[in-house]
Amino acid sequence: MTDSGVRSSGHGELLLDWLKSLGRREGCKTLNLESGVQRFAAHRFYLRHRMEIRAHHFGLSLDEGEG
Repeated sequence: MTDSGVRSSGHGELLLDWLKSLGRREGCKTLNLESGVQRFAAHRFYLRHRMEIRAHHFGLSLDEGEG
């Protein structure tokens, strides 16, 4: 996550490019990430950089006292 004071400065793109390069060097076939459903700006960033929505992640809290 990029600090809100420096967003749109290219830092996220540099980090994503570095991650893709590292993954290719290490022989990885995919780059996957999870992002909270409320992070609309981040989702626009990922889609703009040709990432695809490939799955939905579901979670359930198992706190004591719940049915």
